[in-house]
Amino acid sequence: MKGERITYGELALYLGVTNQSVGEYLNEVYEAEIRLGDHDLTLLAHYSNSWFGKYNSHGLVHQSIGVDPDNLAEVKAYKNDLKDLFSHWGALPKGKLKKWLNS
Repeated sequence: MKGERITYGELALYLGVTNQSVGEYLNEVYEAEIRLGDHDLTLLAHYSNSWFGKYNSHGLVHQSIGVDPDNLAEVKAYKNDLKDLFSHWGALPKGKLKKWLNS
C-alpha cells in the first residue's frame, strides 16, 4: 500500500474492532509519533467518502483540531501535512491521491 491511504472502515476491519473504536488506536499512534518528533501517521486514515480524516492536530493534543473541508486554509494545511508525511517516509502518493494533493 505504499503511497496510498486507508479508510477508517478498512482499518477497523484490519484491527478487528468497530469503526467507532478506531479512534482510541489512532490516538495512541498519534501520541507515540508526536512524542518521538515524527510526523502524524493518523493522517493516513480517512473517511471512505472523503479525502479527509476527522482531525489534523498539528502536534497538539490528539483530536484537538478538527478538519473543515470547506475551509481553504485547513485544506491546504492538511494537504501539506500529508505531503510531508509521504515525503518523510520516502513514499510517493499514487493515482487520484497524487492528483488531489497537487490540486
